[in-house]
Amino acid sequence: MATIVPGGGWRDFRRDLARRWREPFRHATYCFFFIASVIFVGGLGIWLEFVMLARSDPPASTTNLRTAIATFFPALIGSTCLQILFGTYLKAMKAFSIVFTLIFSAIGAWLIMDDALRPQTAFFVGGASTLASLWYWWIANADNADYYDDRAPTASIGGDDPTRPLEGNLTGFQS
Repeated sequence: MATIVPGGGWRDFRRDLARRWREPFRHATYCFFFIASVIFVGGLGIWLEFVMLARSDPPASTTNLRTAIATFFPALIGSTCLQILFGTYLKAMKAFSIVFTLIFSAIGAWLIMDDALRPQTAFFVGGASTLASLWYWWIANADNADYYDDRAPTASIGGDDPTRPLEGNLTGFQS
């Protein structure tokens, strides 16, 4: 039978979230990738709708912008959820991922289907949900070394000392 540690699961989950939030800020590559790829390229549909709305004369309906926002964050959250479920994460993070995805998918559907919803409310909820989806992507990818500036000492050169002899031998190797 497993030993139950008081506060263990919650404490570990909180610590992991805090670490995942802080660690990427140390790496310029991670931050630049996040801004360029996730915010600008990933949110291109939102940015285009902003431009179309700003260029319209007289001001057009905000329906297209609202739809772009309401479809962006559930898609980002859904793909991030699958990444977490298929990856090596704490069980608590995987469970959180499912709940997070269900809640924000429902919010996205509500924003699209509720025609009586005031635009100000829709944009506030959509904006907050978009920020939540960006935070979720950030913490999910926090351990992805591909986005980090520093390379692991076990990189392709063979470790810290590239002049040391390589381990292993070719005894018994046949071509």
